[in-house]
Order: sequence, then C-alpha cells, then structure tokens
Amino acid sequence: MNNSKQEVKEGRKAELYFGKKLELPAIMYGFGDVCQPRRDSVTLLETYVIDFIVDLVEKCSEVAHERKRERPDINDLKFVIRKDKKKLNRVHYLLRMKRIIDRSRFAVDRHMLPLK
Repeated sequence: MNNSKQEVKEGRKAELYFGKKLELPAIMYGFGDVCQPRRDSVTLLETYVIDFIVDLVEKCSEVAHERKRERPDINDLKFVIRKDKKKLNRVHYLLRMKRIIDRSRFAVDRHMLPLK
C-alpha cells in the first residue's frame, strides 16, 4: 500500500474514533513545530494519539468490568491514571471547569426564559 492510501486509511480511522479529522497540525504548531508540519509527522502523531486513547479506554473498561459495571465512568479513568499526577490533576481541572460552564449555562438559560 502506498503512502497516500495509508494516510487515507489512518484519516478514516481517526474519523471513526473521533467523528472528524484531528486538528493535530494546529496542536503541533502550538507546541513549537512548523506552521505546516509534514504529513507523515502528523500521521505518526495521530497514530500515537489514537493508540494512547484506545489503550486508556480499554484499561478503563477492564476496571469497570472488574467492578461489575457494563460501562466505564470517570472514576475508572481516575483509577487508571492515579499514578500520573499531572494527568490526574488535569482531569480534576477539566471536571471543575465543566461544572463551572454548566452552571453558567444554566444561569444564562434561566435568565433568557420569556416572562409569563
């Protein structure tokens, strides 16, 4: 299989997992790469990202199964990454931000209701 067919296959794999193509070139640029990174670099990084996420979800699913649950939840994720303080702190931060955003949306929605 030539490179272009392989890239298409990898792109479809990413779309299968994430619903759209990952925005890795922008992320790579944000972390110091060139503005237009090489396509093979993006494909390689995309493969690593997908493999990491799939492995993490599989581990979370195993933990959920051991806890006699059908689907993993956030506590399973926290358990799997418990030894990596940086990742665990990031999860806590993102959950905190999600609560703040949800409360803000609720407050805005409540104030935008028509008066009766």
